[in-house]
Amino acid sequence: MKKSLFLLACAGLCLAGCKDYLNITPASSLVEDSYFRNTSEVETGVINIYNALQRVVPYEINLTELRSDNIVPNNLEGDYATIENFADTPTNDFTTNMWSTSYYAIARANIVLKYLGNVTDADKKARFEGEARFARALMHFNLVRLYGDVPIAITTLAATETDALRRRPVAEVYTQIISDLQAAENLLPTTWETVNLGRATKGAARALLAKVYLTQQNYAAAKTEIDNLLAPPTTYQLLPSFATVFSPASEMNAEIIFAIRYKTAANGEGQGFSYDFSKDGATRGLKPPTDFQPLFVTADAVRRATSYTGTGATAYVNKFPDAANTGARRDAGTDWIVLRYGEVLLMQAEILNELSGPAAGLPALNAIRTRAGVPVYTIATLPTKAAFFTALKTERRLELAFENYRWYDLLRWNEAVPTMNAHFIATGRPGLSMPTFRTLYPVPQREIDLSKGVITQNTGY
Repeated sequence: MKKSLFLLACAGLCLAGCKDYLNITPASSLVEDSYFRNTSEVETGVINIYNALQRVVPYEINLTELRSDNIVPNNLEGDYATIENFADTPTNDFTTNMWSTSYYAIARANIVLKYLGNVTDADKKARFEGEARFARALMHFNLVRLYGDVPIAITTLAATETDALRRRPVAEVYTQIISDLQAAENLLPTTWETVNLGRATKGAARALLAKVYLTQQNYAAAKTEIDNLLAPPTTYQLLPSFATVFSPASEMNAEIIFAIRYKTAANGEGQGFSYDFSKDGATRGLKPPTDFQPLFVTADAVRRATSYTGTGATAYVNKFPDAANTGARRDAGTDWIVLRYGEVLLMQAEILNELSGPAAGLPALNAIRTRAGVPVYTIATLPTKAAFFTALKTERRLELAFENYRWYDLLRWNEAVPTMNAHFIATGRPGLSMPTFRTLYPVPQREIDLSKGVITQNTGY
């Protein structure tokens, strides 16, 4: 009998997969009843979490950057068109796959947590728990922002435990996210040795928790996390060159707090989003729209050239090149950056402006502008909280373009509907509009059907 992918995932489905940088090769098939018996086998389960995170990235791009006013597909067809035009239905493949791959990653985290008792090395046990809790929190955070009320998966389930599929209130989901990140912050190491770069760290937990608090408008709590993250001796720094942050030759540099790692020509460990962003991609290219490109002033040449190539209708995203990929189009080795120091500074600027006014937020905001080579702001140019906030919103859009921030920002600022409707007019599509209910995506119809109605649908779909 066919079962919901979410239910299968929570029941403990765990396939093989590993990251070469961890130098661990798992068995070809992991059967829960006969595996995870010792420290090394549980670590294989940890590696599988990162493998699962790889799968989520392309769907998140489609549901965030493509949805926002940052990107338009060159060829409006199929599911790409319905996401772009706010016409998606509960059977859209992107929304369905985002849900299922996210819960699949959560299931892998829960498998690790279930078998922690078999880990005899105390230090590794703490780290494994921290990694699992961090990944579980990251996935729940994305899900709650995209779908609203969602099931909270914190244990492996038997297939008969359908009541656990019920969607939980947003506030309850956030309580679980915060609990996981607070635990991860205490359990994770500050750094990993070179061979393990890419595994979650204490800094990653702090940065993500700050973002969670900022999303909730809990500015004081967010400030505490950022203060802890940036307290000397800090592990992270703003690179002098914006372009270097995204260069394939300098992955996992000092600005990267957490990235989902890929590797070309490594048994399926590559990715396809670099190709999709290019002018030859699945939609014939994902490109910055004409109302976005002019926001890069002349002096902002490096940040513009790093973000996209070309002009007008011939512009395409260029932020994730893969110079090392000489093989298949969907086997690029470029990492996906989830958290970086540049965004932390912008969060800090926003938080300090809210708590203490523009003068407090200016140093962090101007650090980003100085690196970009554009004139800094002064208290005379940004004299009020409102003026500062307006400038900061534009700065976030320019600094973080195409990195899956814009849609989440519009949602947390409650600006998605007016912004998208203005975008449609500005790009010559006045017949399009965004209904208010589409601030949330539809729950996949497949999940509703296979749960026999235990999982419910969002209003409007």
